[in-house]
Amino acid sequence: MPQTLTSALAETHHLLVLAPDIDTNEIAILASTRWRAVEQAMGEITLSRYSSLFGPYTIGAGLGPSLGLPRGLNQAWMATTLTERGDRPRPGALDPTGVSRAFPNGLPVREERRVVDFLVAAARRLGGVVRFHDSGLMVAPVPDGALDLTVCSPLWLEPEAALATARSVVPSFNLAINWLDFAPVRRDPEDPGDLDPYALPSEWEPPDRPSPERAAELRRLAGERDQAALAAPPTLDRYALSVDLGPAGTLLLEICGVDSPPGALRQVPWAAQGAVAYTIRWVPVDPRHLAMEFPPADHCRTRSQMAALLAALARVVYQTVGGEVLDADAFPIDPTSL
Repeated sequence: MPQTLTSALAETHHLLVLAPDIDTNEIAILASTRWRAVEQAMGEITLSRYSSLFGPYTIGAGLGPSLGLPRGLNQAWMATTLTERGDRPRPGALDPTGVSRAFPNGLPVREERRVVDFLVAAARRLGGVVRFHDSGLMVAPVPDGALDLTVCSPLWLEPEAALATARSVVPSFNLAINWLDFAPVRRDPEDPGDLDPYALPSEWEPPDRPSPERAAELRRLAGERDQAALAAPPTLDRYALSVDLGPAGTLLLEICGVDSPPGALRQVPWAAQGAVAYTIRWVPVDPRHLAMEFPPADHCRTRSQMAALLAALARVVYQTVGGEVLDADAFPIDPTSL
């Protein structure tokens, strides 16, 4: 039977506060994506040798309002971990999580930071809040506050195939980079406008020139390397697609290979040798709004509209390449819910 949370416990522990219908298994599954050896026992979820979650505790009707907790959230999990603090938050620094606001005297680092970040991510996923005992402040991450979605797959799509997939959702998608822009450009030493601001000062003297024999050997080696590079086909290990949405910002689909997939794929056999990550991002007209805990109302309205578009794009990518779908906190998502 759940225990009742006391004010003494609330004032000495970080709390993950959730609705009463959230099951313990849901929390443990999310935790297993961050820690390798999560164990679940009666009243405890062990994260590591240093950290655990204890609960669920019932929050009495009188205690919730005194702690500033929202109505309807009366299940609490109490975190025990090391107290490890670093520097104070920089004045004026943006922080979308609210952690900087909750730790004005020194930000958590190392193990405590991992626990704090997990509590915030779990609260976002499960529709809860986190209360930090140091300051008594609460953060309530908005579920759609972080929209990025990633499809991790064993399959690689060439740019043409990825474009066809993305254009089935938004027809105006294009390659975000013109790869010809990276071709070497011959510099004209006679052009006075082609000055190198990082040139060495005039009093600098170059080292002695190599002997003619050594110079010939260097040219031969350089030529061999150039020929080998030309003979081998270029390998593409990352690229991106983008679409300009006008006042709504930009939508990106970034494709790259990853050697170490996220923890959510730790038990997926095909991911043991790496994966291909198809990450879908929304970039607003003013990207600074993404880093704000409380962005302007117009940003929030556009963000809510973009959530459906990102989900639609993630759905067609998943249908094309299969694999696993992860949210912005690298938690797994049921593809049928997109």
